[in-house]
Order: sequence, then C-alpha cells, then structure tokens
Amino acid sequence: MYLKLLVIKWGFDPSGAGKPAPVVHTHRKKQEIMKTFLPEQITTEQQAREFLSELASNNEDFHPEDDAHTILWNVSPAPTFDEREKLNKLMQDIYTNLPGFDPCEFLLNYHKS
Repeated sequence: MYLKLLVIKWGFDPSGAGKPAPVVHTHRKKQEIMKTFLPEQITTEQQAREFLSELASNNEDFHPEDDAHTILWNVSPAPTFDEREKLNKLMQDIYTNLPGFDPCEFLLNYHKS
C-alpha cells in the first residue's frame, strides 16, 4: 500500500531504475478531458499552490478571476462543461478560504521562473 502511494502521489520509482514513475490519478472518471487533477475543494495554501502549479505545467491555466466558461482554451479538446464548473468552484474556494493568497500573483511568478 505504501509503495503504491509513493508511486501515485509523488511519482517516485522505488525500483531504482532511475526513471520517475508516471503520476497516476486512479480516482479519475473516464469522461474527464483535463490533464490536471481537479480536487473536490481547496482549503489550504499548499493545496492551492499544487493545483495552480499543475494547471500551469499542463498549459491549462487561465486568469483566476475569469469565468472558465468564457475562456478560449488553447488545449484540444477543451475542458468539458463539468470541468469548467469545477474550475470556477475551485478558484472560488481559493478566494474564499485563502484571503491572503493571490492566485494571480502566484501564476505570474510561476511563469517567470
């Protein structure tokens, strides 16, 4: 169980083969389009940082204050309606639960590095 958790959560390959194991989200639904894992909610700054970093690294990020339904997506296929609904909810979670954290600033700094 612990070994499986290492592979799924951190992409760590304990076999020592030198190659990182692929990150596998076993809880995904088949109809999901996005590469980024969409959690049920975001309540901590660490969760927000991980979520926004994954969005950016998958080229699925957008201005956090925009409605995900109005985005002209650069990815094909574009996120489903349900995924866009969830993106809006997660961005709202960040603004509601983390008033001192600025997702816009975080993404700008992410792209500068």
